[in-house]
Amino acid sequence: GSNIFNILFILGVSSMFGELNYNAAELNTDLIIMISAKSLLLLSVIFASTKHTLSKKTGTLFLSLFACYVVYICLHAGL
Repeated sequence: GSNIFNILFILGVSSMFGELNYNAAELNTDLIIMISAKSLLLLSVIFASTKHTLSKKTGTLFLSLFACYVVYICLHAGL
C-alpha cells in the first residue's frame, strides 16, 4: 500500500511543482538490480537461519543496505 501511495500521490504532488525527468533505461536497470539483490539476500538469510526468521541484527543490516542504496541513487542523480 505504501509503495502505491508513494508512486501515485507523492510523485504526483511533486510533479506539480516542477518538471520530473524520467530516463526509463536507467531507472528500470536500477529497479531490476534492487529487486534482484534484495530478493536473493533475503532468501539466503531466511534459508540459512535455523528458525527461518529475521533477527533484529539482520533487519538492521537490511535497513542500512537500503539507506546506502538510497544515498547512492541520490548521489548518482545529482541531488
